[in-house]
Amino acid sequence: MKPGNLVKWVDSADENSPGWGEDTAGTLGIVIEACETLGYGRTGELSKHWFWVQFPKVRRRVFYKDFEVIN
Repeated sequence: MKPGNLVKWVDSADENSPGWGEDTAGTLGIVIEACETLGYGRTGELSKHWFWVQFPKVRRRVFYKDFEVIN
């Protein structure tokens, strides 16, 4: 996944998936950028798997396994 990719939730994504919400279910999003995880500016291997995704009305931090690239 990289910035500019158009993405959608995988079929198994639900309320237990980070960033998922009823307001984003069934919508497409655009990957904005990778984001640091574990908070407070720490980086590492795990942080390479988290991305900011812009949905029509909200931006959410999501885990790469919860999305699939459609373009």
